[in-house]
Amino acid sequence: MFVPFGCLGASIAGLWVSENLLLWSAMAVISVTLALLYGIVNAAGIAFVVAAAAGIYAFFRIPAGRGVHIVLGIVMCALTLGLYAHFSPGYARLYAAPVVED
Repeated sequence: MFVPFGCLGASIAGLWVSENLLLWSAMAVISVTLALLYGIVNAAGIAFVVAAAAGIYAFFRIPAGRGVHIVLGIVMCALTLGLYAHFSPGYARLYAAPVVED
């Protein structure tokens, strides 16, 4: 279970070690693949993170008008706050299967 997190750490460290995009992006892809295989994250979680990353990238890198930036800012904040919801107690129980007692 520590292998995906180790690869993620290597990917983040790769940002400071080298400016080579291939180095840290390859480690990030390996980390996400291993996280899927180990069951740490599911496909819906990956899609959510990719959508948040795309919104953040678009907000800061794509030249657009003020209205587009406002919409992107709202989308970016909503998706990021959704990711931070994992820190709240009881979040995991929201998606747990209901227990039926007799």
